Amino acid sequence: MLSIKDDMARSDNENDDLVNRSRELQQQRAMCDEGMGLVNQGVAMQNANPPDVVGAETTLLHAVNIMEKALSIQYGTSEEQEASQRLNNKMNRYVKMIRGQLERGSVALGGAGGGGGGRHVVKFNILEMDRLPAMYNPIVEMLNK
Repeated sequence: MLSIKDDMARSDNENDDLVNRSRELQQQRAMCDEGMGLVNQGVAMQNANPPDVVGAETTLLHAVNIMEKALSIQYGTSEEQEASQRLNNKMNRYVKMIRGQLERGSVALGGAGGGGGGRHVVKFNILEMDRLPAMYNPIVEMLNK
Protein backbone atom coordinates (compact mmCIF):
# COMPACT_ATOMS: atom_id res chain seq x y z
CA MET A 1 0.00 0.00 0.00
CA LEU A 2 1.43 3.39 -1.03
CA SER A 3 1.41 6.30 1.34
CA ILE A 4 0.97 9.94 0.35
CA LYS A 5 4.70 10.41 0.87
CA ASP A 6 5.48 7.54 -1.54
CA ASP A 7 3.04 8.94 -4.07
CA MET A 8 4.60 12.41 -3.82
CA ALA A 9 8.10 10.96 -4.18
CA ARG A 10 6.97 9.00 -7.23
CA SER A 11 5.44 12.17 -8.69
CA ASP A 12 8.68 14.10 -8.06
CA ASN A 13 10.68 11.30 -9.68
CA GLU A 14 8.37 11.33 -12.70
CA ASN A 15 8.85 15.09 -13.01
CA ASP A 16 12.62 14.66 -12.65
CA ASP A 17 12.56 11.98 -15.37
CA LEU A 18 10.53 14.28 -17.60
CA VAL A 19 12.96 17.14 -17.03
CA ASN A 20 15.86 14.87 -17.94
CA ARG A 21 14.14 13.79 -21.17
CA SER A 22 12.85 17.14 -22.42
CA ARG A 23 15.18 19.58 -24.13
CA GLU A 24 12.61 22.37 -23.65
CA LEU A 25 12.42 21.78 -19.89
CA GLN A 26 16.21 21.75 -19.65
CA GLN A 27 16.31 25.00 -21.60
CA GLN A 28 13.66 26.50 -19.28
CA ARG A 29 15.67 25.48 -16.19
CA ALA A 30 18.90 26.94 -17.61
CA MET A 31 17.20 30.21 -18.56
CA CYS A 32 15.53 30.45 -15.14
CA ASP A 33 18.87 29.87 -13.40
CA GLU A 34 20.55 32.50 -15.57
CA GLY A 35 17.72 34.96 -14.93
CA MET A 36 17.83 34.39 -11.16
CA GLY A 37 21.59 34.90 -11.18
CA LEU A 38 21.05 38.24 -12.89
CA VAL A 39 18.31 39.17 -10.40
CA ASN A 40 20.72 38.48 -7.52
CA GLN A 41 23.42 40.51 -9.28
CA GLY A 42 20.98 43.41 -9.85
CA VAL A 43 19.89 43.34 -6.21
CA ALA A 44 23.52 43.45 -5.09
CA MET A 45 24.05 46.49 -7.34
CA GLN A 46 21.00 48.20 -5.81
CA ASN A 47 22.21 47.49 -2.31
CA ALA A 48 25.81 48.57 -2.94
CA ASN A 49 27.09 51.67 -1.26
CA PRO A 50 26.77 53.79 -3.36
CA PRO A 51 24.10 51.99 -5.37
CA ASP A 52 24.80 51.30 -9.05
CA VAL A 53 21.35 52.29 -10.24
CA VAL A 54 22.02 52.16 -13.97
CA GLY A 55 23.84 48.84 -13.74
CA ALA A 56 21.11 47.36 -11.55
CA GLU A 57 18.36 48.48 -13.92
CA THR A 58 20.23 47.11 -16.95
CA THR A 59 20.90 43.80 -15.22
CA LEU A 60 17.31 43.44 -14.01
CA LEU A 61 15.96 44.23 -17.49
CA HIS A 62 18.25 41.56 -18.93
CA ALA A 63 16.90 39.10 -16.33
CA VAL A 64 13.32 39.98 -17.31
CA ASN A 65 14.11 39.45 -21.00
CA ILE A 66 15.61 36.02 -20.32
CA MET A 67 12.69 35.00 -18.11
CA GLU A 68 10.15 36.19 -20.70
CA LYS A 69 11.90 34.08 -23.35
CA ALA A 70 11.76 31.10 -21.00
CA LEU A 71 8.06 31.75 -20.38
CA SER A 72 7.38 31.69 -24.11
CA ILE A 73 8.83 28.20 -24.64
CA GLN A 74 6.30 25.87 -26.25
CA TYR A 75 6.11 22.30 -24.95
CA GLY A 76 5.21 19.24 -27.01
CA THR A 77 3.13 17.43 -24.41
CA SER A 78 0.76 18.28 -21.61
CA GLU A 79 3.12 16.48 -19.19
CA GLU A 80 5.94 18.84 -20.16
CA GLN A 81 3.62 21.83 -19.83
CA GLU A 82 2.57 20.64 -16.38
CA ALA A 83 6.19 20.05 -15.33
CA SER A 84 7.13 23.57 -16.46
CA GLN A 85 4.39 25.25 -14.45
CA ARG A 86 6.24 25.66 -11.14
CA LEU A 87 9.19 27.47 -12.70
CA ASN A 88 6.87 29.49 -14.93
CA ASN A 89 4.95 30.67 -11.86
CA LYS A 90 8.20 31.65 -10.13
CA MET A 91 9.48 33.53 -13.17
CA ASN A 92 6.12 35.28 -13.65
CA ARG A 93 6.25 36.56 -10.06
CA TYR A 94 9.77 37.91 -10.54
CA VAL A 95 8.97 39.50 -13.91
CA LYS A 96 5.93 41.29 -12.43
CA MET A 97 7.86 42.41 -9.36
CA ILE A 98 10.83 43.71 -11.34
CA ARG A 99 8.67 45.41 -13.98
CA GLY A 100 6.64 47.08 -11.25
CA GLN A 101 9.78 48.30 -9.53
CA LEU A 102 11.26 49.64 -12.77
CA GLU A 103 7.99 51.30 -13.81
CA ARG A 104 7.75 53.12 -10.47
CA GLY A 105 11.41 54.03 -10.72
CA SER A 106 13.75 52.33 -8.31
CA VAL A 107 15.56 55.63 -7.85
CA ALA A 108 14.16 59.13 -8.04
CA LEU A 109 16.66 61.95 -8.35
CA GLY A 110 15.52 65.33 -7.14
CA GLY A 111 16.59 68.55 -8.77
CA ALA A 112 15.52 70.05 -12.06
CA GLY A 113 11.77 69.97 -11.81
CA GLY A 114 11.89 67.01 -9.43
CA GLY A 115 10.95 69.06 -6.40
CA GLY A 116 13.42 67.12 -4.27
CA GLY A 117 15.98 69.90 -3.91
CA GLY A 118 18.78 67.59 -5.05
CA ARG A 119 17.95 64.93 -2.48
CA HIS A 120 18.69 61.35 -3.54
CA VAL A 121 15.82 58.99 -2.73
CA VAL A 122 16.34 55.25 -3.00
CA LYS A 123 13.54 52.70 -2.80
CA PHE A 124 14.32 49.01 -2.36
CA ASN A 125 11.72 46.39 -3.27
CA ILE A 126 13.98 43.35 -3.28
CA LEU A 127 16.19 43.03 -0.21
CA GLU A 128 18.66 40.48 1.04
CA MET A 129 17.74 40.12 4.68
CA ASP A 130 21.32 39.25 5.67
CA ARG A 131 22.66 42.46 4.13
CA LEU A 132 20.08 45.19 4.52
CA PRO A 133 21.03 48.72 3.47
CA ALA A 134 22.07 50.99 6.33
CA MET A 135 18.86 52.99 6.04
CA TYR A 136 17.02 50.00 7.58
CA ASN A 137 19.24 49.78 10.72
CA PRO A 138 16.75 51.58 13.02
CA ILE A 139 13.99 49.14 12.01
CA VAL A 140 16.27 46.12 12.50
CA GLU A 141 17.24 47.40 15.95
CA MET A 142 13.58 47.81 16.92
CA LEU A 143 12.76 44.30 15.70
CA ASN A 144 15.66 42.78 17.59
CA LYS A 145 14.61 44.27 20.95
